[in-house]
Amino acid sequence: AQSNALKLAFWCGLRKEELDYVLSTEPSDETWYVDKDRRGFHVFHLFQDKLRRKGIEPRLCWKALPLVEPEQEDLISIIEKREFAQIPISRLKRDLGMALTNRSARKGFSVEMEARGYSREYVNEWLGHVGTSTAAKSYRNRRIAMYATPTVWESKKTG
Repeated sequence: AQSNALKLAFWCGLRKEELDYVLSTEPSDETWYVDKDRRGFHVFHLFQDKLRRKGIEPRLCWKALPLVEPEQEDLISIIEKREFAQIPISRLKRDLGMALTNRSARKGFSVEMEARGYSREYVNEWLGHVGTSTAAKSYRNRRIAMYATPTVWESKKTG
């Protein structure tokens, strides 16, 4: 279960707090859920309580991550069934002999997705970073997963 959590943190760019949130709350339109977008791809929607605590309007506290890479598609049932457990970072540090933090997987996600050709703008959206422009703050629907269709997706069927 802990290895599933590590995969989830890495391939979804989740904060430790977000992993804990998915474990401790039931999926709903107010917490988190997985659905399909109009292109037929799964999207992981997650309410970011951290942003709400900072005073950001609740409708802007959502992030929507398209689960389109093969490693992400493999996580769909793990997310829906919550088949993961908290990651013991201190034990990992000891066992691996590496300087890990709770943000290591999240940072790895950012680097990996950019290396796969995704724009920094999309990676920032998926990480749940709040933009600084007025349009990003006020007009963007944060429940829509933002992404461009890479060439490799053209062979995938929708539905």
